[in-house]
Amino acid sequence: MDYPYQFPSPPTPKSVDGLDDSQYHGTSASSAATILSSCPPLTEIQDFKELHESSWFNYLSEISLSRLSNSVDQAFYMTPPASWTSMNLLDMITMTCSFEEQIERWQQTLPHPIASCFDKSLDLSTVSELQLAPWLRSANIKMRIYRPFLYCLAHRRDKCWPVDDAVRQLAQKTVLLCLDPLFNFGLRHRDAGTWFRCRETACRALILICAGKVGLLRKMDLERHAQETLKVCLAHLRYWETEADDIRLARQALEKAIA
Repeated sequence: MDYPYQFPSPPTPKSVDGLDDSQYHGTSASSAATILSSCPPLTEIQDFKELHESSWFNYLSEISLSRLSNSVDQAFYMTPPASWTSMNLLDMITMTCSFEEQIERWQQTLPHPIASCFDKSLDLSTVSELQLAPWLRSANIKMRIYRPFLYCLAHRRDKCWPVDDAVRQLAQKTVLLCLDPLFNFGLRHRDAGTWFRCRETACRALILICAGKVGLLRKMDLERHAQETLKVCLAHLRYWETEADDIRLARQALEKAIA
């Protein structure tokens, strides 16, 4: 996360007409006019440049988060979830604070073309797929960071911890994250990550079901909101379940858990 120049300017693809400005250097006025007359309109060139730039920055944002994602896996997911209840809670909280700081620093370095989804005043109607991708990636990591605390809260067995409030607050963060409306964008869009989004949806649903069973949704006054989100989650899985049996089984298991 600390290496310099996380987001260098994208290279210009020379094979695309209108993007390689060097082709106009050293040409006569007449030949330049001929070249320009055969090029696409400037608006199309600009649109392609913006798309190319966003794609490039999105690719780099994915790389820059990989190290953090691996660190989260090393911290919380090298052993079965049951091990979370035996981990030192203070150490878990300390690691989580460090992960949050790293995500915050990463977010602050994002170039403008892909940073809009992190704007609190975001107009949801303007969100594009390339803008959404880094948000989804970071949100997935955050869910994996906060999820162990919901698990600990659910398996506390009436224990009284000195850090009880901190554990509850971190568990609440994973609930609030699961309810974010940005998760509902592009659920029917087919791409290389479609199966992973279905898996993410199932995970969000399980988190909300767990939060409901331990009374956290009621304490947060989010039961109705969670019910609506669960409907969206089930609809998403139902839409894709004919293409993968595990998605169908996940949807059926979730419906039984909700009933």
